[in-house]
Amino acid sequence: MSTAVITPTPIEQIQLHNAKPSFFGMVRGEFFKIRRQWTNLIMLVLLLGVIVLPFIIEMTAPNVKTNIQTNPLHFFYNTLSVGLSILRVFTGIFLLILTARTVGLEYQLGTIRVLLSRGVGRLQLLFAKLFTVALIALILLAA
Repeated sequence: MSTAVITPTPIEQIQLHNAKPSFFGMVRGEFFKIRRQWTNLIMLVLLLGVIVLPFIIEMTAPNVKTNIQTNPLHFFYNTLSVGLSILRVFTGIFLLILTARTVGLEYQLGTIRVLLSRGVGRLQLLFAKLFTVALIALILLAA
């Protein structure tokens, strides 16, 4: 058995030591990790189900047609107020759980050591995670 040792040239060594992960590269990595976790997708489906459920229940009420015809502004105002309050509550819970999982899984799985050893600062990593969750919150708000 023999092993081959490849030594990098001095220029390659300088480039290796100067290579630092960019902030937006870390944000892209966080999006990738969040998108690949099944529990996050399951929570998102449950969130969408909880948001849509009150509208389905409201539309199956027996006197919806007469309420819309007699006082449409009042009917739509009540329907939207219930829907938006449910949206605010459950989206907040979803984002809290997502943030806790995003930060906590790095420590639990031990991958925080690998990330920090590659030259990423602790604050830079935390801000990348929080920026990713903020972008997900904006996407949920827009959707």
